[in-house]
Amino acid sequence: RMLGPKPEQVSMWYIPTALIHEGCSSKQAIRQGEGIARQFGIGNIKVIDPEHTKGAELRKAVAELGQVGIVYAEMGNTYALRHQLRDSGGDALVREAMAGGAIF
Repeated sequence: RMLGPKPEQVSMWYIPTALIHEGCSSKQAIRQGEGIARQFGIGNIKVIDPEHTKGAELRKAVAELGQVGIVYAEMGNTYALRHQLRDSGGDALVREAMAGGAIF
């Protein structure tokens, strides 16, 4: 219900940083994000790790999703997640998405 009547029209920014810092490979993290999207019928998913995509490049990658309806930060090392979000400028992008109505 939180995704609205048409989850296939929702875009999700999947953040695998914390999961990868717990030992998961990038490929496994991508599969995890894709599985979540399939499970909920989400139409558009982009896996963007703010540890490797920063600043203007991160802003551009998130903007390519259009209206972000979901920001999904995977479980794992939350210290690493918070550090990388702050370092990359991703924390501001998460706040902007939430101000625009995204679920976190």
